[in-house]
Amino acid sequence: MFNLCCQKNYHFRRYLGALFLLLTTSCHSLLAHQIELKTNELKQKIDIVGGDMERSADFLFEASNPEQILDWYFKDINMPYWRVVIDKHQEMVEGKTNFEFYNKQISVMKKIRARQPNVKFWATLKTDYDGYGDKNNMPDWVYTGRGYNGGEYQASAFKANKWARFLADYLKLMDDNGVSIEILSVSKEWMQVMTADNEKNTIVELKRLLTTPKYDGVPVPQFNGPAAWGVKQAVNFVNQVAEKGYDDLYTGFSAHTYDKPSPDDWQRLIAAANKINLPVYNEENNAGGGGPYHGAQPSIEKSVRVYAKKAPAYQAGLKGELFFELWSRGYSRESRSVYFNKNEAGSRGRGYWLSQLFINNVYNKHYVAAEIDSDLSKDIKVMAFADKEQAIVYLMNTSDKNSYHGVKLKLAKPIPSQQITQRLWAKETQLQGNTTQFNVNKSSLISVDLVAPSITVLLFKL
Repeated sequence: MFNLCCQKNYHFRRYLGALFLLLTTSCHSLLAHQIELKTNELKQKIDIVGGDMERSADFLFEASNPEQILDWYFKDINMPYWRVVIDKHQEMVEGKTNFEFYNKQISVMKKIRARQPNVKFWATLKTDYDGYGDKNNMPDWVYTGRGYNGGEYQASAFKANKWARFLADYLKLMDDNGVSIEILSVSKEWMQVMTADNEKNTIVELKRLLTTPKYDGVPVPQFNGPAAWGVKQAVNFVNQVAEKGYDDLYTGFSAHTYDKPSPDDWQRLIAAANKINLPVYNEENNAGGGGPYHGAQPSIEKSVRVYAKKAPAYQAGLKGELFFELWSRGYSRESRSVYFNKNEAGSRGRGYWLSQLFINNVYNKHYVAAEIDSDLSKDIKVMAFADKEQAIVYLMNTSDKNSYHGVKLKLAKPIPSQQITQRLWAKETQLQGNTTQFNVNKSSLISVDLVAPSITVLLFKL
């Protein structure tokens, strides 16, 4: 009798333990979580999206399939904006121009424009020279100060008039070749030298030069500054522009995320820019397909983190981004969205398919605010975009273990009966994601499962 009671108690304790384990590990499946999308309150319009070849234009011709790669980006994607390079090698010795340096880039730009006549080019300065050694980012006759070669940087040693003439020659060269520049950043990531005053002096002189006979007919670009290395740097720059009254020179600002900005940093930058009625972009953002992986794909966890980090920027008011270096530049260790070594065929990775979906469906839509359950928000990040007809919703599950089933998306009003398209990137999915469709009857609720870790994208009509 004693043994029987002990056995019953033992089995009961095992049952309670198993039940406790089930509840603690699967509660995310049992609880009804909700994300509210305010589709009737459209926020900022996303008016710039695109890609970049600032460092990789020349290497395209080393692939065995360059025309196919261009078709992938400029036929299969409606690519509105594309970033190109300004390089000091245009004129290393004052008065001795070397415009042939740009021949390959111009050739690629012409091929791009033949595929997409309305593409807009954004030019930025290559500033890797100082970042990876003791070389000047600018010709020595433009910046003669210290910093890159030891000692403190000397912003006063920058010669704005000479740099403006250099840039005017660049703009004329591009225009003469039928690939005019729409947006110009007079520097990039070199704010130790290119202060707000130095940018202002450059822009003012450049605009003057473009009115002279030598540059007759060359279009004046829009100016976007400072293409900062980090968001916190950009805040200081924007505040200086506002304090000094230089804001009428710019059509926007841009900042990169190498300083790992917090959501509050994004809020501060965009609030500062909004005070002077100017937008903020990131013209060098991650596409989710790069890294030091020797051609292998980055982990799905990394791609998820990349897209999760976009969410607070758009929530703060970011108006768009360019995806950084969308094909290889000749460093075999660097995986890219389209990867190839010399004389090899480029192939599309996960980053290509992610950027294709984003660019084709987010451009000219408005950001849509979302409210998410507090216990869900630690793992799930949301960003949504819509116009009056269609919405696209990104749901990033950043957890390695917590899956959420039956999460309810609550919309501002019922959507018509339709098939909703779902694209899923997770550990076992194809590089292009797994595409499925499911039916909804007229409803303001959509149910979705969010596996760990993953990017789930929904497209539907409003």
